[in-house]
Amino acid sequence: ALARVLLSEAELLILDEPTNHLDIPATEWLEGFLRNFPGGVLVVSHDRYFLDQVATRVIELQEGTTLERKGNYSSFLEQKERRREFVMDERNRLRREVKRNEQIAQTYKAQRKISAYHSRMKVAERFQAELDRNRSLDHVARTTGPKIALGKARHISSEVASAKNFSKSFGDVVLFDKAEFLIKGGDHVGIVGPNGCGKTTLLRVLMGQDEDYQGFARLGYWVRYGY
Repeated sequence: ALARVLLSEAELLILDEPTNHLDIPATEWLEGFLRNFPGGVLVVSHDRYFLDQVATRVIELQEGTTLERKGNYSSFLEQKERRREFVMDERNRLRREVKRNEQIAQTYKAQRKISAYHSRMKVAERFQAELDRNRSLDHVARTTGPKIALGKARHISSEVASAKNFSKSFGDVVLFDKAEFLIKGGDHVGIVGPNGCGKTTLLRVLMGQDEDYQGFARLGYWVRYGY
């Protein structure tokens, strides 16, 4: 099935765990093929070393949200860690501001400066609201084969897949909650995340095999794909 897809006229290759049953030489050959493939590649894989070789962008699915970064998987992990550190630093700063302003407010209250007390409490509440928004990011605060001629370069659609306000659930299990992304022609995108987070479901939705969702998610018009 993999060989059939690679030999097709597709401008977007959709690959679900393509290295599962490949030996090392076949995997290395596939890496080279995908690096030179002129169209788009959308791959679900748990093989970080494979993603390091073929992905130029990574989209991680986690707790109903998407985190997208340019680069291969190792670069994605580095950027994700920097983002986590920023979120935690900001969270600690906001906690300090809430505490500081509440203490000042209590001092005003003890001095019977009621107007100043209420004013300072409003400042503390604004910082608390920012802290609550920061806490919504908890998921951030917790990474030789046969020769096939590619042939002549074909027209590649400028937009091969996209989602906007995309939500998908199975009963009480929420896989996506207003997720958004845009995949352009020529992008090689790796989709990562734990088992059961919705990676294969996303592919099925994009290919029109699952229409039970809310919002918008689909391949671009005129996109020919191989799966």
